[in-house]
Amino acid sequence: MQVGAPAFGTTAPFDVAAVVNGSITIRGTVEGDSRPREIIPWLERRVVDGRWPLHRLIQPYRMDEATTAADDMTAGLTIKPVLIT
Repeated sequence: MQVGAPAFGTTAPFDVAAVVNGSITIRGTVEGDSRPREIIPWLERRVVDGRWPLHRLIQPYRMDEATTAADDMTAGLTIKPVLIT
């Protein structure tokens, strides 16, 4: 999974046949046009004020549990799995 946007022109080699036959999936997401210097303090205020129950939305997983994290998200057992080192 790719999160964020690399510089234009960044490439990544992968086996196209693996994508076509479904053995791997490539997905990506970016924050759209949010401004981190504005959105992060805004979100933080809501967490501190108890208006955004972040603790109910995230579930930490160790890096060696990445597959479990993805499976739990797919199954609806967690909303936002967070991999920790």
